[in-house]
Amino acid sequence: MFATAQGSFRSRATRSFGSEIRTLADLLESWRSRREFRAELSRLLAVGSYMADDIGLTEAQARAEAAKPFWQA
Repeated sequence: MFATAQGSFRSRATRSFGSEIRTLADLLESWRSRREFRAELSRLLAVGSYMADDIGLTEAQARAEAAKPFWQA
């Protein structure tokens, strides 16, 4: 019985650790995605402010989004 309880605890701990790693990986991926999007937005704005219209944003919205740090949603 003791071995079963201990094995069950290890299984829960492993699942918990695995889900924490997955959560961290998801966070890092969203940060990377935001960084790339904002860099591309900056490049588009460098071409011309009319480029923001093509993606459905005003120039002010596009500049505000591009200025945000990657960790900010």
